[in-house]
Amino acid sequence: MISKHSHEQSDRGEGVEVVQNEPYEDPVYGSGQFTEKRVYLNNKLPSWARAVVPKIFYVTEKAWNYYPYTVTGNSSTMTCSFLPKFSIHIETKYEDNNGSNDNIFEQPRVEDTEVCSIDIAYDEIPERYYKESEDLRYFKSEKTARGLLQEGWRDTQDPVMCSYKLVTVKFEVWGLQTRVEQFVHKACSLIFSFKVIRDVLSLGHRQAFAWVDEWIDMTMEEVREYERATQEATNKKLGTFPPAISISETPLPSCAHSGPSSAPSTPLSTEAPDFLSVPKDRPRKKSAPETLTLPDPARRDSSYRLPSLFSWGSSSPKSLYKIWSVTLEASSSSSTTSTASQSKRDRDFSDPFISKRFRAADATPVPRFLSTRAQLYERVFPQYRQPVEIGGFSLDSQRSFFNDSRQLRYYVDPGKKPHFNLRDGYRDRFIKRDDGVKEKLDHILRWIVSNRAKLRSTPTSLSSSPLGVDFVTWRGHLTKVLTTPYETQEGWLLAVSYFRGTLYMSEVETEAARVNRENRTERHEEMMYWGYKFEQYVCADDVNSVPDRGGVVNTNEAFCTVVQTRLADHKLLFSGEVDCRDKDPAAPAAPACYIELKTSAEICTPKQRSNFNRFKLLKWWAQSFLPGVPRVVAGFRDHDGVVVSVETIHISKISQLIKNEHNCWKPTVCMNFCSDFLSFVKSVVKEDNPRLVYLFTWEPRRDVTYTVHRDSQYTFLPDWYINEITSH
Repeated sequence: MISKHSHEQSDRGEGVEVVQNEPYEDPVYGSGQFTEKRVYLNNKLPSWARAVVPKIFYVTEKAWNYYPYTVTGNSSTMTCSFLPKFSIHIETKYEDNNGSNDNIFEQPRVEDTEVCSIDIAYDEIPERYYKESEDLRYFKSEKTARGLLQEGWRDTQDPVMCSYKLVTVKFEVWGLQTRVEQFVHKACSLIFSFKVIRDVLSLGHRQAFAWVDEWIDMTMEEVREYERATQEATNKKLGTFPPAISISETPLPSCAHSGPSSAPSTPLSTEAPDFLSVPKDRPRKKSAPETLTLPDPARRDSSYRLPSLFSWGSSSPKSLYKIWSVTLEASSSSSTTSTASQSKRDRDFSDPFISKRFRAADATPVPRFLSTRAQLYERVFPQYRQPVEIGGFSLDSQRSFFNDSRQLRYYVDPGKKPHFNLRDGYRDRFIKRDDGVKEKLDHILRWIVSNRAKLRSTPTSLSSSPLGVDFVTWRGHLTKVLTTPYETQEGWLLAVSYFRGTLYMSEVETEAARVNRENRTERHEEMMYWGYKFEQYVCADDVNSVPDRGGVVNTNEAFCTVVQTRLADHKLLFSGEVDCRDKDPAAPAAPACYIELKTSAEICTPKQRSNFNRFKLLKWWAQSFLPGVPRVVAGFRDHDGVVVSVETIHISKISQLIKNEHNCWKPTVCMNFCSDFLSFVKSVVKEDNPRLVYLFTWEPRRDVTYTVHRDSQYTFLPDWYINEITSH
């Protein structure tokens, strides 16, 4: 689970580099595991610290972990070779209690000592880390029956393992001593010298509890294999560099490393990291950084490894504790040949992985990136034409395409206080679609081929197109673009090809999404089923029938609307699945008669209401506003999956629901960003070639960038469609 946590916390150019991960034999504590990782922290420093700290600034973390013993009395020290007067001394002890030991380190209390507690269930969770499935107030383990963690759980739950950490900071350089020491201790920053680590530490412990059903049954062989696979995926996520992890199955003798007893005296490296080229005879300076040269990361023989953001202690999911031996090392703030330490926006036009930087029609350079900062898009709401349905299609129980509405269902009002058991049928009446099969745009393309007469050949903003539109895509892809300025968890990859005057946009599964999909817990899978079951409770197959609440739930079946609209100067054709329609004969024409069905946890506190408004309503609004669906019917359920209330939410009123939320999302930002993204795509993609794919990439808190791929694995327009369009 540590590997999974590291993968989730990694980003392009930032992540966790595992240097060693090997069994270790200690003469006192017995068998354990030794891990050494590199943790890059520069981007997490406050701005005033980044001004004086090198860009490639990392911590070497060495950890000795044992089970079932609790190792006490060992400490670790972090010292910076760049700032020789800077050090952090950490002592760690673990006890099987609820934090009741007031003097575990048996030291006299000094005046400036601050005692803080971290509660993994009830401490406030930063919005970028919040996931409902990891909210321990509502999580209950299927395999161990652990949870729910109710208010006051630390006094009632047994057993409890508490980690005590004593952090001592010294910093005497450039007149920043007081400011640095205050920052270290501010907000109970108990691990490392950076405030953000407290949040990540809380996140890691919370995830270890919430993911218990994933690791509780693992053998050590399965653990090691999982570590290998996850670390490879993490390295690819970091930037497709070769894996840095070395996992050994042979226990090392205690003399092979500086074990726990010698951890405090771990020697500091006074040399530059091994991937930096530094003249050996160059004298070090106390008041200024060295000037170092990085190897070119494009070279295959380069030993450069992408920097890392944060690492977690033990490599064994059974270990409930960790011992840290940490050395802080730094390289220079300047380099002469490095491109790996630069952001994508600073890369040269000659980057071999990013071509077609200039317009085909003239030599005007196109943008190399698109910012996602929300404040840049707070301007007048862009023109968005009322979506018009021009058709629809059905997918049957085998995902076969039908050019009709046979799968369209009708909404039956369940009343305000239903008692729907959403778990019913999960074990014996559920046929799940294989979400490992990627259908790309195939179903939309089949609809286009079957309905060419409905598509007029009119000039677009790009050129004359047989379809009369600028973009063809799925509604879900546009939804992801709309919510990007406020998304903090999941990135995306969108492949775009330009063919016969139209831009086709298809999603590519990210490596993080693949790992999450392949490692879902049983609880997560069941909760995904609940949404489909709710649809079964409130939908009938025809206008005069009633819901078949005991039937089979088959997620292969679907009805999809196809709509045309215009956002600013972008003519759009997209399709999206429709849950049901109003059965009233007087209901307006589609898409205004359609209804979106959703489920969510019941809202019991103001904090839950705020989270609902800030996160759930954003996704619901974007998904429904785009195709012109006017309302969402939401079933609010308890922890056991029983719907306790139903509420109708009108899309046009959502902006009023969120107007009093502090620092909340804004519809105008979403729509303006989407419009600018489409303009960005148009400015980049100029070559009319269905085999040429422009891959647009975004990760949270990053800019949108792109790469170009010719005749690659990302090609998504099928031959049968290319031939059909070309022949007419």
